[in-house]
Amino acid sequence: MDTLPALLDGGARGTDVAALLDEMDLAGRRAALQALTGRQQQALYESAADAAPLSLDDFVPGTLAPLTPIAHHGVNTLPLPTSGRLFTKWMTRQTDGTIAGWNGSPWAWLIGPGYFVLRPSEGDEQRYGSAVVDYYQTPRGELPSSWPWVRPNWLGLQALVYGWCHDHMRRVGNHVTIGAAWKWGRPVGSWFVLAREQG
Repeated sequence: MDTLPALLDGGARGTDVAALLDEMDLAGRRAALQALTGRQQQALYESAADAAPLSLDDFVPGTLAPLTPIAHHGVNTLPLPTSGRLFTKWMTRQTDGTIAGWNGSPWAWLIGPGYFVLRPSEGDEQRYGSAVVDYYQTPRGELPSSWPWVRPNWLGLQALVYGWCHDHMRRVGNHVTIGAAWKWGRPVGSWFVLAREQG
């Protein structure tokens, strides 16, 4: 069977990539995504341009009770050793229906939790993806008690990483999404992939 990097290097269609990933379990998806280079992640983002739109339920299934956390295991394209590129986006549905989340990473103690609100894309944003991880917004209201305290993304070192950022998200498969990072309204040439736990 073709590997995910081989499919992308061969210019595979997004439907072929989705079929491969949908056949895997969570451990297999995570391993496949961690094997991707930055160039392959970019190719994956581009191949997902025609994928079906994402809904908020694709990130936090509607079957979950409010304030139930769900993990999206990620790997980004930053120039770091693999262990430094791994992170987890934790998300939950608040009682008012808002999808809130934060970033767990080896660097969270230094750069902060990077809280965000996940929302549908609007207007011109839809060219880049159907959902937005919006760091301009920080969640209000009740969150899971185990989560770190909420702090604005303009505060301290957080501003360098999360401040004034949007991540434009596209569907890859039933449990996999890919995002392109934008800062100050411009793409920064960085991508990341997420593998969602079943939920």
